[in-house]
Amino acid sequence: MILTNRHDVRGFMQKITLNTLKLRKNLLICSLFAILFMVSMVKGSAQCGALAITSVVKTDPTIVSCPTPNGGTITIVGVTAVSYSIDNGVTWQVTGVFAGLSAGSYNVQVKNILNCVINYGSNPVVLTNPTCLEICGDSVDNDGDGDSDCADSDCAASTITTVVPTNPTLLSCPTLNDGTITVTTLGLGYEYSKDNGVTYQVSNIFLGLSSGSYTIKARRTVSGCVSTYASNPVVLTNPTCI
Repeated sequence: MILTNRHDVRGFMQKITLNTLKLRKNLLICSLFAILFMVSMVKGSAQCGALAITSVVKTDPTIVSCPTPNGGTITIVGVTAVSYSIDNGVTWQVTGVFAGLSAGSYNVQVKNILNCVINYGSNPVVLTNPTCLEICGDSVDNDGDGDSDCADSDCAASTITTVVPTNPTLLSCPTLNDGTITVTTLGLGYEYSKDNGVTYQVSNIFLGLSSGSYTIKARRTVSGCVSTYASNPVVLTNPTCI
């Protein structure tokens, strides 16, 4: 391009100057972004590097909170941490102690003041429920199975499995009072009745019985819960004395 006059030269030089300024401006902006990015990376790396989880201590729920065990705890100790989470960062709290927890898996995280987050290396933290036992006689379903006290199998007297009667023999004539009834239950810790629960004895063998109808029951000594023999009454018959 041939410049024919002074105005052409001046316009050409102004155009070059403007393009140069635009180029310098763009280069400056790119340089600033690059510097800011590097500074943020160095700063973030330094802050996250200081953040650490030094310990996580768990306590499983205990039978005290039965029938819905929710007394578990998780205690988190962190360096430079200001917020703590056990649900993978969904919710946060300012203390590292989480109480009233039920059984389950918990993902622990901590966060510092710059919102840098790190995960616990041994996630998940698992809490396990205890085996809840029924407390007989308090009218509460302690083990959460829907039954309480004597209606609960933990308290109810064991099933009476067998009842073996022996009729009076000729040897006891004329009184005929050597009949017996032997009761067998599943487990120990029971007392037994032959008169429909009016009286009980520790032994499962009734001796010196005469002929008659007997209603057999077994009662658990700890809870007082009673089970009744399904084939009551048990009938003893006298022989014919000669």
